[in-house]
Amino acid sequence: FLVSVVVAVVFYYDFIAGISKFIENNKDWPEFSNEFKIENSKNIFLENPQSISFYLNENERCSILTGANSGGKTTLIEHIIQLIGLTNLGFPLNGMIKIPIFSEVYYFAKNKGSASKGAFETLLSQMSEIKPGNNTLILADEIEAVTEPGVAGKIISATSQYFIEKNCFLIIATHLGYEIKDILPIKARIDGIEAKGLDENNELIVDHNPILGRLANSTPELIVEKMANSGKHEYFKYLHEYLKENGNSSKGRIL
Repeated sequence: FLVSVVVAVVFYYDFIAGISKFIENNKDWPEFSNEFKIENSKNIFLENPQSISFYLNENERCSILTGANSGGKTTLIEHIIQLIGLTNLGFPLNGMIKIPIFSEVYYFAKNKGSASKGAFETLLSQMSEIKPGNNTLILADEIEAVTEPGVAGKIISATSQYFIEKNCFLIIATHLGYEIKDILPIKARIDGIEAKGLDENNELIVDHNPILGRLANSTPELIVEKMANSGKHEYFKYLHEYLKENGNSSKGRIL
């Protein structure tokens, strides 16, 4: 019995010490608001994270998040889930945060399988089961992977418009910015996370802070260049030379 008590006390003090340490480094309390706004917030799970600023409000309820492969679109979505979770637990945050009291949060994670009729139908069925409340947040990460790109952009646009009209907030990470920009829903904007090249260590130079209102390229050619520079296989070098000779993707632009 005594051993059990000692173990329980050790666990208790470890828990209290962990919370105390967390609060030392995170001293900003969120402000409850009708808008969702992040200013200079850092992801607590990353080493040397970049400060991120981002917002959604009544006039811009949806962000179509575009940008570089491995640039941080998924990380931004997970950062937002982190902020919501910590707020609901009553913890202070890192950065100045205004946040609604979300009644529901839906997260459609990146599909890791192949495109198929079954996967597409499953996704649409899951979307149809969303029951919007007073403040519903929908997060979706590259849901276009389950169907053909030609129709996927239209489905993302229509889905965004449908849930905007239901007064939801949405963040949709996608590589289909160019397919969506001309059919962008009302109260939606396109944001971009941009890669600018490779550094001396052959790593992507990325501004992880999204540029609001800018369509950013996926820049797969930079990933190919990185792999070509690794010298691991002549296939990568062949791809890199081919892309250089035949032109890379066009530059993003302010919308």
